[in-house]
Amino acid sequence: MKRIILLSIISTLVLVSCSKKEEKKIEAEPVVQQETVIEATETEVAPVIEESEDEVLLDDAEEGCYWNAVQDSWAEWGNKHLVTEFSMTADVTEDWASEGSSSILFEYETMPEGEGISAHFYCTDLIETDWSDFTTLTATVNNTSSKNILLQFYTKSGDNWAWSDTEALTIEPGIKDIVFDFSEKGVSNKSKILEMGFVIYEGYEKASLMIDNIMLKK
Repeated sequence: MKRIILLSIISTLVLVSCSKKEEKKIEAEPVVQQETVIEATETEVAPVIEESEDEVLLDDAEEGCYWNAVQDSWAEWGNKHLVTEFSMTADVTEDWASEGSSSILFEYETMPEGEGISAHFYCTDLIETDWSDFTTLTATVNNTSSKNILLQFYTKSGDNWAWSDTEALTIEPGIKDIVFDFSEKGVSNKSKILEMGFVIYEGYEKASLMIDNIMLKK
């Protein structure tokens, strides 16, 4: 009888021991929180173009053509010099540009020698009409002719559309930066400019002149 009671006590102890071991195995594993990593994305910001008070861009040919070739357009005003006019067309081209993708294109016929023989190209759609604070006009040109030409800049201003012009510059074949100084001569009534233009002289072969980045500078 004592042996039976002892075996019973031993069995109970074994069962209790096993249940405690199982409890230890069932202990909850620690929860590991995963960190959410958010990658920063770069946002493209458009560059801010600062306009200088010392210069104004009049035309870079990127917005279309605002120029005209005189041809016979002045006939209605009774211009007696039309027989000396050899301009053909004014347009925009992508064949060459000093900056950007386009430039202004002036095409002219072969000019004979003679006084007043020329080709006029003009613009009346001006982004700036008050030139009081400016003294020079600059541009980059590309002379496609194999010969030198003369290039003059002019304006019409005031209520009576008074004509003023600068000294003509010699433009060799190829690309050249030019400066027209009108601090003393070339622009009158500077507060009310109505038209600006270029005149080509001595174009002794049919060709074209490309102009880009026309700017006013102090």
